[in-house]
Amino acid sequence: MNKTERNNHVSNINRLMRQELKSIPGTLVLNETATGNVQIAIEAVYKRYIFETDIEAYFSGSISVDLQQFLKLFKQAEILGIGVSDKVEIRTKTGTHYLVRIFLDQQYKESILDLSGFDCSTFLRADELQSFRPYLSTDNLRPAMTGVFVGRRRGSGYMCGTDGHILKHTRQNQLPENFHQMIIPDEAVSCLPKTGKVDLYTSAEHQNRYMFNCETYTFVFEAITEKYPDFLAVIPDEKIPVAEMDKSKVLEALKIAQNVNTTTKQFRLFSRGVSLYLRAEDLDTGQEFESMAIGTALVDEYEQGFNAKLFETVLKDSGSDIVRLQYTGHKNRLAKIGADGSRIIMPVMLNSYA
Repeated sequence: MNKTERNNHVSNINRLMRQELKSIPGTLVLNETATGNVQIAIEAVYKRYIFETDIEAYFSGSISVDLQQFLKLFKQAEILGIGVSDKVEIRTKTGTHYLVRIFLDQQYKESILDLSGFDCSTFLRADELQSFRPYLSTDNLRPAMTGVFVGRRRGSGYMCGTDGHILKHTRQNQLPENFHQMIIPDEAVSCLPKTGKVDLYTSAEHQNRYMFNCETYTFVFEAITEKYPDFLAVIPDEKIPVAEMDKSKVLEALKIAQNVNTTTKQFRLFSRGVSLYLRAEDLDTGQEFESMAIGTALVDEYEQGFNAKLFETVLKDSGSDIVRLQYTGHKNRLAKIGADGSRIIMPVMLNSYA
């Protein structure tokens, strides 16, 4: 196992269990596998992280050591083998480290390693789940929005992420009809690989407990137990083409706009003839910026205001170089970025320029 793989495992553990490990020490179990290698399992308040290694096991059964001491050593050094004397011997290329052995109840250790209570429910795309993270809220007073919704609405499977200002939703046709909707916390999503398919398991004993199998590692987490907003209710089907934007030109103009209006980061998109422009102003200093043409206007006299930082987030998530901008014609004129209409941003009220 190379250094990058070791660092990824340690980072995943710290992200998954960050809050829990602030108040409790956590538990680490080293287990001998059928191939004679070491399997590592970590548990903290119902969260578990388990992965296989190429470390040779010079012991039988399972043993435990201090979690933080082991993770620090595991990250820094290439461990070749682990044995047991009066202490736990951690053999590396540069020498042997000795850690105090922790004696745990055998039944408790077995419960950490036992994943037999989980059944495969469906699969999800890791890269797609990761793409929702920039849309999530960081406000703990709105806990439902701090995770990714996965479930069925109006007879179809969906994935959704929103902070109340920007929103992304995609269809998930693979979700079974009896799938119980869930909200996956951001810390669990952050532990997924960057690409590939991951299997989602449900617990037969605990309705709110789930497991992701990511091929080289597995982790158990608890979903967010809050009611997710009815996101489909705020997304009208109507889509009126407004403009086609040059993504690179818009992103460059947005950087300047955020430097001009550092307080609210507000800017306006507007049409002049057949071209689309961006304008920002700081009302306190009087500084103004108007871009060169950044796209083609598809309607006459179009004008909408947006938050530059949020607009940048949504625009970067679009894979095309030329990005379609649409609005709904609804009273709040939600803007849809991208031809598929899956990315949505709320407009802001424009200030009046002198």
